[in-house]
Amino acid sequence: MRRLMATLVFAAAAMIPNAAQAHASAPSFCGDLGGNWDGQYCHASVTSERNAVRDIKVAVPDDLVDNPTTGPVIRDYLHTLVNNWRNANAHMAADSYGEENFEVFRHANLLSAVFHEDYHADGPQPNNAYRTFTFDMAAGRRVQLADLTTSNPLAAIPPRQRATLVLRFYCDLDVAQSAILLGCSAGTVKSQTSKGLAALRRMLEPA
Repeated sequence: MRRLMATLVFAAAAMIPNAAQAHASAPSFCGDLGGNWDGQYCHASVTSERNAVRDIKVAVPDDLVDNPTTGPVIRDYLHTLVNNWRNANAHMAADSYGEENFEVFRHANLLSAVFHEDYHADGPQPNNAYRTFTFDMAAGRRVQLADLTTSNPLAAIPPRQRATLVLRFYCDLDVAQSAILLGCSAGTVKSQTSKGLAALRRMLEPA
């Protein structure tokens, strides 16, 4: 079943090429963001019209921003993130912060970069978000899990279950790693995997 799953998901995961772009080291990229590089984080701050200061700290994966496969996507994401955090502070009355960290998962030719956004503005609780980008490093392409063809049985499985099956059987991630990528609990990953496998078995059974 695992081998069949891998074959089906590989056929389903459509990939798009990235345009070739010049390398940009982390320090110079941090300069493009308008920040100061300390060896791991790019620091910046912005003051609102009401004198509220927002501290911005983003971790930059040096090897990924310099890589021709991952670089264009990662640089565009970080540019957008920092600009959004800057713009959101324009009318703030209280000090705030935005911090981004990342973790990289590798399996065979696949590389997944997971970015955690920790954004604290007004209110008692920070806002957390996860952004995930997956690449086939051998092919030099970004993997788009949403671009599943209708001819593949996985296309008939609900998106949450389908994403879980892709991570568990195509990317070969364990339950904990899949939970991080999906932004859910380990128990949810297990239940979605079980439901997805059951649905796939029903579709593959002879009539």
